[in-house]
Amino acid sequence: MVNTVVTPGTGSVGLSGFGFALYARYYLDAARLVRNAGSTGRFNPVPYSLYCHSIESSLKAFIWVSQGLGTKEIKDKYGHHLAKLWRDAKASGLKNVSVKPTPSREHAIADAHIYHRYREFQYINVVKADTDFPSLPDITVLARLAERLDEIVYPLALSKA
Repeated sequence: MVNTVVTPGTGSVGLSGFGFALYARYYLDAARLVRNAGSTGRFNPVPYSLYCHSIESSLKAFIWVSQGLGTKEIKDKYGHHLAKLWRDAKASGLKNVSVKPTPSREHAIADAHIYHRYREFQYINVVKADTDFPSLPDITVLARLAERLDEIVYPLALSKA
């Protein structure tokens, strides 16, 4: 038997807009873990932040697939603006791929946008954390939306990558 050593060269893989879908999945996986880890009885903003990041990234991936915008253009145009991403994804045919804009989803996106756009789930005042979120989105609706977007958008983005 001959021992052969193969030394690979350096390289890179360009994920293009598929990277949005891939990161959406990573955020979703992390959100599931954190949410299922148990509660201390106090408000935990981390699952909210992770679900919002997952939704944001999935919507960016969908816009990449449906509109053909470049990743830099998408980042520059939308930033962390969930409401604008949701609106434009719907206008680009999101409902045609089985992600329906229900009243509960509309409400959750509107509420989440208030906090996510300015990173308030990440940079909070822990002393006031139990009272600083008067319009907290329904985490179950966010979770289900993130799951549904991943289920639909990830394969679409993968097929275009």
